[in-house]
Amino acid sequence: MPKNRPHKVKRVLSLVFTVLMCVLLVVILFVSFCIIEATVMLFTGGAFSLLFPAIATVAMLFALIALAIVSGGAA
Repeated sequence: MPKNRPHKVKRVLSLVFTVLMCVLLVVILFVSFCIIEATVMLFTGGAFSLLFPAIATVAMLFALIALAIVSGGAA
């Protein structure tokens, strides 16, 4: 039994790392879309809204999920 423990720890650490990287990707995408919208609104004189960066983030995530499905994932 103790022999399997390092593999289990490695698997858990790998899962935690993957989840953290996915959350980081979402945060980076959202912040980048917020910066883009803030820049556009600065020059056009419009009001800043979190709706458009949120929609753009979701659309980008769906595109990345579709790309992962089409490319076969980790296989």
